[in-house]
Order: sequence, then C-alpha cells, then structure tokens
Amino acid sequence: MKLATLCYVKHNGHTLMMHRVKKQIDMHAGKWNGLGGKLETGETPEECVIREVWEESGLKIRNPRLHGVLTFPGFANDEDWYAFLFTATEFEGELIDSAEGVLRWVPDGEVLA
Repeated sequence: MKLATLCYVKHNGHTLMMHRVKKQIDMHAGKWNGLGGKLETGETPEECVIREVWEESGLKIRNPRLHGVLTFPGFANDEDWYAFLFTATEFEGELIDSAEGVLRWVPDGEVLA
C-alpha cells in the first residue's frame, strides 16, 4: 500500500492546478491535477502535503484542511494507494518553474469542466 497526499490550493476564486507535461515517464502525463506526492518514512500527512506543495510550487502553505481519504485499489503496479485530500487557502511565496509540470491558477468554474 502507498500513502500519498493531494492538495488543492485555493485563492481568489481560483485553484492552483498542475498540467503534467514535463516528466519523461509520468503515469499522469497530459492530465491536470492538484499538488502532492508520497509520504516519506515517519512523515505525517500534514507534513507531507506542506513539503510536496512547497517542492512542486514554491508556495509555503499553512493550516492545510483535511477533507478525507481517497482510495485507489490497484492504482499503479497493482498496488493500492490511499491519498489524503487537502485544501489550503493560506500560503506565502512565489510560484516556481516546477519540474513536475506547468502551474496555472484555474478559475474555480473551470476546474470540473
């Protein structure tokens, strides 16, 4: 089983999304997604989501809000994944040129479109 986090950073009616188009081998290639990644040994979900958002975006989030856990049976290599789903509205910093993909503030009305 793999444990991971997924975070949607929200600001002024927009959600920070990543277009996964930069990595050579990426099971999410071409998709838009929130930010996050796998928990490291000894790391809490809150610590992980703060670290992952910073690594992928350059933003330091504060007080991420946990909404629940998503389950993905047989997600990758027949392994089950559990993803802790967060949102964050408090942050500081400037967006970086992420190695994971292209970051964009997407109007909330377009996120599910």
